[in-house]
Amino acid sequence: GTEPVFSIDVATCAIDTIVNEQADFSGIHPVSDTEVIALRNSMRFPKEIVSVKKNEVKKLSTVNDELLAQLKLGEVRKVKVPTTDGKMMTCWEILPPDFDPAKKYPALLYCQGGPQQAVSQFWSNRWNFMIMAANGYIVIAPNRHGVPGFGAEWNRQISGDYGGQNMQDYYAATDYIKGQPYVDADHVGAIGASYGGFSVYWLAGHNDGRYAALVAHAGIFNVEAQYLETEEMWFADFDLGGPYWDKENAVAQRTYANSPHRYVNNWTAPMLITVGELDYRILASQGMMAFNAAKMHGLEAEMVVFPDENHWVIKPQNAILWQRCFFRFLDKYLKTDKLSVLINKFEISNLRPQSRCGLRPLLITTCSYYFAVILFREFYDFAVADIAAVYCQTDQGALPVPALLPGGSRIDMQKTEFFVVDDL
Repeated sequence: GTEPVFSIDVATCAIDTIVNEQADFSGIHPVSDTEVIALRNSMRFPKEIVSVKKNEVKKLSTVNDELLAQLKLGEVRKVKVPTTDGKMMTCWEILPPDFDPAKKYPALLYCQGGPQQAVSQFWSNRWNFMIMAANGYIVIAPNRHGVPGFGAEWNRQISGDYGGQNMQDYYAATDYIKGQPYVDADHVGAIGASYGGFSVYWLAGHNDGRYAALVAHAGIFNVEAQYLETEEMWFADFDLGGPYWDKENAVAQRTYANSPHRYVNNWTAPMLITVGELDYRILASQGMMAFNAAKMHGLEAEMVVFPDENHWVIKPQNAILWQRCFFRFLDKYLKTDKLSVLINKFEISNLRPQSRCGLRPLLITTCSYYFAVILFREFYDFAVADIAAVYCQTDQGALPVPALLPGGSRIDMQKTEFFVVDDL
């Protein structure tokens, strides 16, 4: 679950743990027989340069300290979850800032890519658990079968077993988090990229009501197509067990029988799919097929295509767009708080919903008057006839807006304050 620093005695091959904390260390460079310089990060902070000695870590850089000091960060807990094959699985449970165990929170199952890639204390600009927590989600991130760090048997088990034991591990992690008293068990989603995207598609076809919303990025939808179209063909041949036309190969045939595209008839949950058209590891056509299948199956589905991205969303503006689409979609299906959904839907800033002498003010950034009326009607559950008055804050003061119909006049301003009066 973490990436510590070790030393090896070249004479005896004895291994000694130099430092092991809830963090990952990388880029290690020795500066003496007893000290190394390394990078350290965790799910709560990005990389900084540190000096490492036996049981001692000293920060040498503070690039991110000023920004992190302005943020409320969630807590990261290590939990052990029993698996169906009688083992214990290490998972990370990430809690929102100001976590209140008396409340109910929506939750997300994080499905790791790789598939042979550990869920360590990584920091990601896209799959960032602090951002998810800050948006009010509890996250469970399991080190399911197939990841390194828990022995060779655990690591190798997934090869030739796509859709097998590792999916049972995801069920175990999901059932664990749904069983916590502070989790809204009816509003749990599954998210992931690459093999994690494959996992989301597979779980969609074997949902059993566990997941209320799904997000897949760059995931394998049709395993037979993946075998022939990926640029990493040697790995596909090894991990999938061989070609799909080898009917005498039981391992390969089991893999292809578990291809997510074979279970679309069981899909029930809404799905967001994102792809990059420069992705040669898992082609964008995989996501496009999944999107078409979801729509033709009658599901609510959304798709975002990045023409200038590859297997990862790297460019800053694209990454921001991805985050917005990600949370808007999840909020729509996993949050029962209508206000939170509308904040994302209409990009509202400085929302002040408190009653003030009969007025309920809302500050809306770059929003037309018509959208403001829709907002009032959705949030306050007003029909048009129930609204006594709607006012628009202008440089001449608060002016009444008489037209409440879609064909009425529209006002577009950078910062326009609309407020509704429901009791004159």
